Amino acid sequence: MAQAREQAAPEVDEIDVQDELSAEAEELEVEIEVAGSVRGVAGASAQREFERRRDKRAQRVREKYPKLGGLLLILVEDPQSTKAWGKGAKGEQAVGAKLEQLAANGLEVLHDRRIPGTRANIDHIAVSTTGVHVIDPKRYKGKVERRDVSGFFQEKDERLFVGGRDRSKLVEGVLWQMERVQSAIADALPGLEIPVTGTLCFVDAEWSLFQRPMTFSGVTVLRPKELMKVLEKPGGLSREQVKQLADILAAKFPLA
Repeated sequence: MAQAREQAAPEVDEIDVQDELSAEAEELEVEIEVAGSVRGVAGASAQREFERRRDKRAQRVREKYPKLGGLLLILVEDPQSTKAWGKGAKGEQAVGAKLEQLAANGLEVLHDRRIPGTRANIDHIAVSTTGVHVIDPKRYKGKVERRDVSGFFQEKDERLFVGGRDRSKLVEGVLWQMERVQSAIADALPGLEIPVTGTLCFVDAEWSLFQRPMTFSGVTVLRPKELMKVLEKPGGLSREQVKQLADILAAKFPLA
C-alpha cells in the first residue's frame, strides 16, 4: 500500500459552520435530544459478543457432558475466535477511558456506533476543535513497523506490519469508516468542509525506540499517548460547534 502524502486540513468557516450546525440541529431536534444524551459505552458491543459466544459454548459443553462440563470449562480455554472479542473489548475500553479524560477540556466522544445499513460499527468518533476523528483501537501484540514489500524495479509498496504479519487491511477498514462519516457530514452539512481524520491506535504493541506515528493512505498509526496529543491540539471550531456536530453524528450513527 503506497503511503499517501499528508494533506493540510481544510479551513473551517466559523460563521457558515455555526449557521449550518444550528439549522441541522433544528431538523434533527428529536433524534439529537435522544442521541446527544447517550454517548455510548466503549467496547459494549464487543463485550456482549464475547459473553454471547462464551455462554453459548458453556451451555453446549454442559449439555453434552452433564457431569464433567464444569470441569472441562475450567481446564479448556475458550477458542481463539471467542477470546478475540474479549481482547478487542478491553482495547476499546482502555482507549475509551483515555478519551473520556479529555471530555472536561471540550472533547466530545461517541463510543461504539453502528453504521446504518451494515453490520459494522465504529469504535470511537471524537469531535474536537480541529474536526472529527475516527478512532479504531487494536490490542495486538508484536512490533509495529512499516515495510516496503515491492520487488526490484517496482513502485514502492509500503505496508503496515504488526508482529511480523501484514495488517494493512486494518488501514482499509478505517478508510471505509472515514468515508461513511464524511458522507454523513456531507448529507447533514452540504457544502461545508469539516476535516475528518482516521487513526489506528495500538494499545499493547511494541514500538522501536524514538519511533514516530506513521501514516498510511491518510490513516495515522500511533500509541494512545500520541492520540491524546493529537486530540488536544487547538482548532477553529468552538466548543458549542463541537457539541452540535457530535450531536448530529450521534443521531446519524446510533448505538451499536
